[in-house]
Amino acid sequence: MNTLKGVGVAALTVGLCTSLAAGQARFEAGYQFDDEPEVVRVESTPFETRASKPFGLQRATLLFPFTRFIDRGIVGASLGVGRDLGGGPETRTRAWAEVTFSDVVFESSGSEPIEVGVTILYGVGTVQVCCLDTIAGAVWIEEQQFELNGDVRTGTFRATITDSGDFEFEEGGDIQGVPPDRIVELAGFRVPVNTPVTLRMRVARSTEVPATTERWSAGFLLSRAQDFAFDADVFDVPDGVTVQSAQIGIRDNQRVRCLTDLDRDGELTLFDFLAFQNLFSEGDSTVDLDGDRELTLFDFLAFQNAFDAGC
Repeated sequence: MNTLKGVGVAALTVGLCTSLAAGQARFEAGYQFDDEPEVVRVESTPFETRASKPFGLQRATLLFPFTRFIDRGIVGASLGVGRDLGGGPETRTRAWAEVTFSDVVFESSGSEPIEVGVTILYGVGTVQVCCLDTIAGAVWIEEQQFELNGDVRTGTFRATITDSGDFEFEEGGDIQGVPPDRIVELAGFRVPVNTPVTLRMRVARSTEVPATTERWSAGFLLSRAQDFAFDADVFDVPDGVTVQSAQIGIRDNQRVRCLTDLDRDGELTLFDFLAFQNLFSEGDSTVDLDGDRELTLFDFLAFQNAFDAGC
């Protein structure tokens, strides 16, 4: 039976450097080849996994790349399937990746729950067939889930190869298609203020390929992973509300590449230490790096650890 082979991901976000009062992020991934038992891996830090059988004709790649691979999103799962010269039997390949963040806070001077929206950034690719004959009846299925404070939005995508070799597409759910700007807007989430809520993102993909004597190769692209746009507000919130999450890397409602780059010049320098001291003295919640809703010595230690780790 195949086992997961994790590849370490350097430069973890600050929220993963210390134990959080609101809990830790949860990174979960799994895959299944044909009727073999499902293999699942759960971690509290990002990881990358690759698995295959046999000779790479069935492949699964599961990613939680964070700042190491900005272009691949927060969470992604890809599959590759193929046939050698002699064809092969029916195959079923499935892989999924899911991440749960537990420290998203909508800060407000009020106390009543609010309604918010969210902006999700997707890539542009889905199914890629390269170079060889296609197999009629082969099916790709993609499922996307986005959950905020228990409110789940889903999307499904299905592509089937017809007898003529063309693709027949079906879509359904709240998340459909990828607009030219790769931005998908979801609205109507009801959340409390000034208390941590949970955000969960999931990508699942599967393939079903009938038995054939043909030689054939295809796969899902990684680029349709879920992420949040940089240099733009992540959430659509009422005036006076801002959003923080050390686990995701959201500060002042924007996704940042490095939580310790407080002056946002793309480098870690003495000026970031000075910025931290100033924000700490002002009681600014953006430097509550251990997520306990208080500014203490532990926030300074978390900043120092993350600064030393680099971005």
